[in-house]
Amino acid sequence: MKSTVNFSYLIFLSVVAALGGFLFGYDAAVISGTISQVTARFSQVGWFVGCALIGSIIGVLMAGKLSDRWGRKVTMLVAAVFFSVSGIACAFVGSLEQLVVARILGGIGIGVVSIVSPLYISEVSIAQYRGRLVSLYQLAVTIGFLGAYLTNFQLLHFSQSGAVLIYYRARFCERLAEYARIAHRECSGGREELGVEYQTVSTISDPLAPIETIYDQLRAHQASHAAAERASRMCLSGPHKDDIAVTIGGVNARQFSSQGQTRTAALAFKLAEREIYREITSRTPLLLLDDVLSELDPKRQEYVLNRISGGQVFITCCEEDRLGTLLSGKVFHIAGGAVV
Repeated sequence: MKSTVNFSYLIFLSVVAALGGFLFGYDAAVISGTISQVTARFSQVGWFVGCALIGSIIGVLMAGKLSDRWGRKVTMLVAAVFFSVSGIACAFVGSLEQLVVARILGGIGIGVVSIVSPLYISEVSIAQYRGRLVSLYQLAVTIGFLGAYLTNFQLLHFSQSGAVLIYYRARFCERLAEYARIAHRECSGGREELGVEYQTVSTISDPLAPIETIYDQLRAHQASHAAAERASRMCLSGPHKDDIAVTIGGVNARQFSSQGQTRTAALAFKLAEREIYREITSRTPLLLLDDVLSELDPKRQEYVLNRISGGQVFITCCEEDRLGTLLSGKVFHIAGGAVV
């Protein structure tokens, strides 16, 4: 009787068995992207990178006897358990010694699948396709290496992007503070001094430092907060945690400034942004100030109405009595959505 071969099922079995090769390549290579984090967290590297090879030797020695006793399929399931335990343990270890043990367990899984997976594929395959199907295992190993390096690259890219963002934000904040101080001093009649400080994560000592320095310090913050991030399920490192601290007369503006002081500071930032834009592009943007006169004392209102020069400025307000100090410019009255 002529036998038939379910080729789709054969492919399925071979691909599933070849996943062991993927885990082999991924687990062996992904550790290269964690050296700086491990060093920052445990203050040493030790032999955690190469300790997986010890586990691999143990796994290779175990694989033949286990597969003969339990069969290829069960032995591969055992290897999967080693991979799972190793991955979970690596995520939650509290010391370098625990990390080494977790890596050795992963190495045992590597050693087992390196023997059993290609053996299983060769045994379930028919002679006509055996060579091609067994090569799936080596292909999976290569893909595992590629996946690990792409993952490391992406993680590295996140940190680099964050460092670049912090670098340019800090410099923009420095320029913003320079122009905003001048505008705030003029608007307040020289009675108040505006302070602006760019605040980022605690490990970055100077956000104006070179990008390479910021990157190293940001990676150190990520490593030191890894456990807290897992516990809170939040990302605690990066430019999304940054802020700008504003002071007026050396006092925190967010907590202690009046409504008039807050509006003056906001106006100063708006004017500073216009100056930066004009300096970069050599063009003066249209300035729109909506209800900016409310909460300001008469001296500050006079500054807004008469001393903001250069380019077109549109100021809206709801009270006509504030326009008595207007020295130049044109007044438009809006009623019912139309100019009257």
